[in-house]
Amino acid sequence: MLGRRTSKTRSLAIRPKLFLLLVALAASSVACADRTPPTIYDVRVTASPRPDAPLGIPIELSSDEPVRLSVELLSTTGSDVPSIQKLETIDFQPVFRTEHAFPLVGLRPATSYEIRFIATDKSGNSRQAPPLIIETADLPSDFPPIEVNTSDPTRMEPGATLFSVYRWNAEGRDSTYGFLVAVDATGEPIWYYRTDHPISHAIPLRNGNLLYQTTVDSISGLQVEIDLLGNVVNTWHSLALDTRVPSESFLVSVDSLHHDVVELPNGNFATLSTELRTYADYPTSERERDAPKTTQEVVGDIIVEFGRDGTVIQQWHLLDILDPYRIGYDSLGTNYWATTYQALGKSEPNVTDWSHANALDYDPNTDSFIISARHQDAIVNIDRTGTLRWIL
Repeated sequence: MLGRRTSKTRSLAIRPKLFLLLVALAASSVACADRTPPTIYDVRVTASPRPDAPLGIPIELSSDEPVRLSVELLSTTGSDVPSIQKLETIDFQPVFRTEHAFPLVGLRPATSYEIRFIATDKSGNSRQAPPLIIETADLPSDFPPIEVNTSDPTRMEPGATLFSVYRWNAEGRDSTYGFLVAVDATGEPIWYYRTDHPISHAIPLRNGNLLYQTTVDSISGLQVEIDLLGNVVNTWHSLALDTRVPSESFLVSVDSLHHDVVELPNGNFATLSTELRTYADYPTSERERDAPKTTQEVVGDIIVEFGRDGTVIQQWHLLDILDPYRIGYDSLGTNYWATTYQALGKSEPNVTDWSHANALDYDPNTDSFIISARHQDAIVNIDRTGTLRWIL
């Protein structure tokens, strides 16, 4: 028993020394911790904003160690004695790096800004760079008028609202006018992209760029990827436009590309295209059941999955999934696809617009596509096997 007590006494005697050693090590660790804030230098606007996207400002800066950045936007208001109004703080570029290049967006037109970049290193030390002063240009004279009737930011998701704008004149849609516009929660423009062609639909991509649909000479078949500075990054075109686009554009070997596009989880795109088939004993009237039948060339929609290099991965043909003799209001119209199929070699196309799909979405929960077919008066859900899951 005495031996055991002696062992226990020795153990208790050692513990205070061990405790003091740990305290000393901790103090040494704190003393050696990095407390030096990073240095930001060479903050610069690398080029004048593009005239077609002047609210995107190209910024570059460097730091003496890997940092992540945040930015404070402050606007100067007033004529005689400007006041400073802090608008927001944006955390971006979460990756630690020493060289930073990015588009600064979110600025309102005709406004003077003081922009403060804050760098934080891996130890949590922060330093603010000397402020950058930027004055943004006013909106162009042909910018679409925007009227805000109601705005309640507390009930809105964070971020901006992106939409495209057409202009119509006495002859119809103006083929030389197109705008992509982003507005903040109050409806104020904070970014726009001006083109000389109409833009029908646009989506944000996971890489931070935008992808939009357009036409060339009224032919449906071009998709354009741009960055937020207005630079064209990639284009994809259909067979109908193979001789009317730059050589660096990626060919997607389908008749058309139209209306809508989605970016899939695997990095590919899904979009809408068309095909042409001939049917005998086809209806000639949407209202008269007993009207004469005829042989008719019918345009049906296709869902197309393609890769970034333009390779077609898979197609789902609506004419194989729905009854091609199922017609709705305007299913027998012959004007919409005439120009596209004339470009594909049909001299006098008399092709009916059977389905006229104009919206596409992807459901990752069921790995299926939801397609709106205007002339079928239907919303359709199709899985990857081509099975019709439901129709509304």
